[in-house]
Amino acid sequence: MTDKMVVLSNPIEGREDDYNRWYDDVHVPDVLTRVRGLRGASRYRAAERQPFSSVVWRFIAIWEIDPEVGLAAETNSVRELRAMKKSGNFDPQDTLYRRNPAMKASASTWFRQVYKVNSAGGSDASDDHLLIAFSNNVLIKGEQFDDWSVQHRQEVLHKVEASKSAELYTAADDQLEEPMYRHMLIYRVAKDEFGKAQDATSWQDVESAHALTAGPSTFTNNPVGWWFIPHSQLSVEQLSAARDVQ
Repeated sequence: MTDKMVVLSNPIEGREDDYNRWYDDVHVPDVLTRVRGLRGASRYRAAERQPFSSVVWRFIAIWEIDPEVGLAAETNSVRELRAMKKSGNFDPQDTLYRRNPAMKASASTWFRQVYKVNSAGGSDASDDHLLIAFSNNVLIKGEQFDDWSVQHRQEVLHKVEASKSAELYTAADDQLEEPMYRHMLIYRVAKDEFGKAQDATSWQDVESAHALTAGPSTFTNNPVGWWFIPHSQLSVEQLSAARDVQ
């Protein structure tokens, strides 16, 4: 199981290049180098064509947490980082504590993985496209949830044609801010199957959209979902190798 920190964000209008330059060249390398417990970050941008929701967030960063460190320890590390930012007691030139000057808004959530189920479509690839659905179900717990989870993972890949895998996550109890979404479902699609998958998710009715994230209880609000295209990826290993070459 691989837990995630997910950050949704938007750039200031007209400053997307500045926003991405800071994120890719400054922020991600800083965090991976200096914050213990993260294995890498994958950034995606929203596709122009969307299935059933107008785009609210144009970019998503998915940070992979090292299971040997664990979600709780990583949350505390980031909590300390944010406390330092808030205190102002740091070198103003230290980019680790500086906010992206071209970012308009952001929202972050720590997610625990419930399951990942694979189809026969092959393993994960760096150029996979993602359909990410968010919801705020009031989920049942314990054995009832376990029973539902088994059934759900058997059905979920049939919801999106051409999907290689589906991953269900639920928000961790310990958060740095109130989560905007409690549950996240990621469908992974190969790049050359993207058009077919988009056609399969061009729904005209809300029921089909709800089927993506349907839980064993009721929704507290309507689910949303967006297609995301790869923008950039960086792992701790890649960062270390690049610095060794230098």
